Amino acid sequence: MVFQQFGGVNMIAFYATSIFESAGRVGTLALVAATVPMTVTGRVLMDRSGRRPLLMVSGPQMKILIHKISTAGSCLGCFLTGLSFLFQIFSVSFSLGMGGIPWVIMSKIFPMNVKGLAGSLVTVVNRFSSWIISFAFNFLMNWSSS
Repeated sequence: MVFQQFGGVNMIAFYATSIFESAGRVGTLALVAATVPMTVTGRVLMDRSGRRPLLMVSGPQMKILIHKISTAGSCLGCFLTGLSFLFQIFSVSFSLGMGGIPWVIMSKIFPMNVKGLAGSLVTVVNRFSSWIISFAFNFLMNWSSS
């Protein structure tokens, strides 16, 4: 669950609007329009193809895309032209695998007698990781928005 947050999804989700506005474009609706159908598709594919193949595709693809997103900010022309598309593809990759599969796995690995307590602990760790990423990214954006 920590890897889910440290993969960069909260940076994309929380700051997409301000990043698109600083680039002179509005792409948040396009981001949502790409994410919602792919989340549903990911749930259908999870039943058909299994969790492991989706995670094996989603994880590396997210790593590559977050690297491309971070390097696109160093080139203004690349930033203005390709960032919206990269955000959308990243969001689709997250929705297909890393978005819901860890929650499903978490609900299945714990025995019934500790499922509530363990699920609560995992959720707290997940949200705390989300806060760390959000706080750090906000600090970095204020320090150097490029």
